[in-house]
Amino acid sequence: MNEHSSSARRRAGIVLMALVATLALALIVGREEVGAGGAAAASLQKKADPRPNIITIMTDDQTVQAMKALPQTQALIGGHGVSFDRSYVTTSLCCPSRSTYLTGQYAHNHKVVTNVAPFGGYTRLKPRNKTLPVWLQRAGYYTAHIGKYLNGYVRKSGVPPGWDDWHGAIDSSTYQMWGYELNENGGFHTYGEQAVEDPALYQTDVYSQKAAKVITREAPKNRPFFLNIATLAPHGERLLQPGQVDPRPAPRDAGAFAGDPLPMSPSFNEADNSDKPSGIQSKPLLNAEDIDKITTRYHSELESLRSVDDLVANVVGTVKREGELNNTVFIFTSDNGFFHGEHRLEQGKVFVYEESSRVPLLIRGPGIPQGVTRSLQVANIDLAPTILDFANATPDRKVDGVSLRTLLRDPSRARGRGIVMEAWNKTGKLQFRALHTSRYVYVLHSDGEEELYDLSNDPYELQSRHGSPGYATVKSDLRRLLARLDGCRDGACAKGPQVSLKLGFEKGRVGVAAANPAKKKAPPKPCVSSAVEVKVVGKDSPEGVGARFFAGGHPAGSDGQAPFTKKIGLNELSGRGSTSIKVVLTLRDALEATVVARVPRRC
Repeated sequence: MNEHSSSARRRAGIVLMALVATLALALIVGREEVGAGGAAAASLQKKADPRPNIITIMTDDQTVQAMKALPQTQALIGGHGVSFDRSYVTTSLCCPSRSTYLTGQYAHNHKVVTNVAPFGGYTRLKPRNKTLPVWLQRAGYYTAHIGKYLNGYVRKSGVPPGWDDWHGAIDSSTYQMWGYELNENGGFHTYGEQAVEDPALYQTDVYSQKAAKVITREAPKNRPFFLNIATLAPHGERLLQPGQVDPRPAPRDAGAFAGDPLPMSPSFNEADNSDKPSGIQSKPLLNAEDIDKITTRYHSELESLRSVDDLVANVVGTVKREGELNNTVFIFTSDNGFFHGEHRLEQGKVFVYEESSRVPLLIRGPGIPQGVTRSLQVANIDLAPTILDFANATPDRKVDGVSLRTLLRDPSRARGRGIVMEAWNKTGKLQFRALHTSRYVYVLHSDGEEELYDLSNDPYELQSRHGSPGYATVKSDLRRLLARLDGCRDGACAKGPQVSLKLGFEKGRVGVAAANPAKKKAPPKPCVSSAVEVKVVGKDSPEGVGARFFAGGHPAGSDGQAPFTKKIGLNELSGRGSTSIKVVLTLRDALEATVVARVPRRC
């Protein structure tokens, strides 16, 4: 047998073993999920610190549509948690988006506005000792990172503050599925060679193995851990030879999606883009060769995500075997989306359109509903506040997002707010700012060009309404709100519409018998002896177009014209305790403001 033939057989054997191991792992995870409480969970004692472990898995350049390649992820995290179908990134570019994840701030506040220095990259994020891992470490969490960090993270960068266990990918080898280099707690290790596709050293699989080791080592300890995993997939690679697929999937997954048709939504190769800004209008229609290239890349992206799906199964399965599944929060998301021919954009991101700005977000953990989809608008500015809320940790910089912990259980508690989207070029010049509400997207470009999309009637953003007379009032409202949030800071970014409730009712007093008959009766308590007049007031109340009223969680009517008022009957109030009065006010810009007040029990 010659050397070439022997090498080929050895590699084939490795591929087969990897495939068998992956299938076995999937079966194990599936079996463990079916069982109600595993033996491992029952045998381990409860941790001294009851706070949950937190594991975040972030992909790179992944669209929502690409979740089709992640069935295990959808089942293990989404099926046992909450999936947000309207999750957005505020700056659709790798480094600014990841800096937002680490700080909970808009890019205009953390100042990382591009991927490269001097206006972006790793060195731009300051101070680095005021970021998520530092806050969690200070609160008593063990912190570990595996994979991509920020663009421009190089050998001399060292281990960033806040990480107890560090396995950070070194640029530019970050963008290679083989031949990538990691800084591992100060030591440097290169895995494989760029040109040698060794199945045992495929980047995502190595990250998966390292994650399992962290979990196995830290789960039995008394303190909770925070594990951050960031894959390159499905981002494209660098230094590939002509004709190579990009990105390269794990060898076991090559060709898995070869027969899948390229999704062609109504926005694909948009026939009439005359409503778009000049930079988009100038783009020619895609030809057959362009579409073939997009299709080839689309297939390889999906195939690269198969190993991410295996990683998720491995992580969840390891947590399960260590008895920590019921006390671990899992967050799965991406740093931004990607174009595949929509609006004639052959590739890339940055633009405000849905394909670029909307990303998957799945959250599973203790106290979180299972198998639920939320249509609540959220953003990556909310990730750090949510993690800090679960960890009972405090940031030492003002965050712009809000915790989703309560909203995971009760979306009606949403304040109602607009999400700001923004982008800069490599020289640090602002390209556009946009406002995203539950219905509209308004974009103001730096050269004065505008866009306005009504997502309720035009979900694919085919026709900008910025010049339509019928949308003039909406555009004015959105532009005013964008101006209010432009450059917002110090907590002002999370504020919703300024409205409150004014309640009017007759008061009475009701006596309460003492628990011990030998003692005197408790003093009488206030009560409501009439219907309650509810009125929506506040600076933004005149901008409302309709209000829905609730008493004790039950619908109590509506009002479609300002001033918004409603009479809540005495029989709609509780006779045992106070009653919550809630009003959901819809404004002209499609924001929904939820305001709540309480009245005493009825007499």
